[in-house]
Amino acid sequence: MIEDSPVKLRILQLEDNPADAELAAHSLHKAGIDFEIHRVESREELERELESFRPDIILLDYSLPHYSGADALQLVRKRHPDIPLVMVTGALGDESVADMLKAGARDYVLKDNLKRLPHAVEHALAMEAGIRARKAAEAQVRETAQCYDSAVSSMRDAFIVMNGDTGQVVEWNPAAEIMFGYSRDEAMGRDVHELVAPQRDQEASKMGMREFFETRQGPVLGTTIELVARHKDGREFPVELSLSRSGAAARCQVVGVVRDISERKRAEEALSASAKNLRNSLVGTILATSKAVEARDPYTAGHQQRVSSLQALLPRKWGLMQRRLRA
Repeated sequence: MIEDSPVKLRILQLEDNPADAELAAHSLHKAGIDFEIHRVESREELERELESFRPDIILLDYSLPHYSGADALQLVRKRHPDIPLVMVTGALGDESVADMLKAGARDYVLKDNLKRLPHAVEHALAMEAGIRARKAAEAQVRETAQCYDSAVSSMRDAFIVMNGDTGQVVEWNPAAEIMFGYSRDEAMGRDVHELVAPQRDQEASKMGMREFFETRQGPVLGTTIELVARHKDGREFPVELSLSRSGAAARCQVVGVVRDISERKRAEEALSASAKNLRNSLVGTILATSKAVEARDPYTAGHQQRVSSLQALLPRKWGLMQRRLRA
């Protein structure tokens, strides 16, 4: 309620009749509204008070001898669209009322029914507060969407969102364009499996998607797996895929983050080959050393080689890790 506010309500009143202005103020006081009111009679005074007084609400007399309420309404809505207005006037036809409300007035009160003025003021303020809250929420949504778009666009991993009922692509970021060779326009609305899965894997992928359609569950949701993907030009490459579900079950989406792990796989293969070469070199060194020892001591001929072979074989039999074997 207005009377609960610790700050006085600032009211700007466009009214040429002091007696009518006094009656309006009396109605508001009687309702318990704590306010400060400034009365003006001309356009010049209205413009000045709009800037200096900065009212919370404006009461406009629709019929003035030198300045019409319709013109005042238009001026206020143009310069200060967030300030609510209530028209206070004499007899008014339905068409004029409709025109006022269409032009931006939040409510109207007839001068012979000023007891309704407090309600009209509260209604106009509440309506404007609701509009401001909605606009703030919309601005927050736009800001969040902009942050989301910025984050998705700058990701180095492919970010792909699929419709949870059809498997069709609804989001395809720039990294996905580079990784798979399809532009956003080419990918949007297409079945994701036909775009990125090798031909031999497409049926299995579609079966998994059909299971998700029916149950909204899947064995790979919430996990990260390695598989083979296909570029637009037909070449295949290894990827790491993380899948998650977004939204309610009735209207959910599947979010996929895909990372090209070709470089990592090549590094792993190079490391494995290096470890194998090192192991072979180590075994060769051991055998060569044992032969040299035996050549000096004919009484232990063959024994050193068997011991050396066992030294190289036992760690593998025991299942020790390659890095411990290399050490």
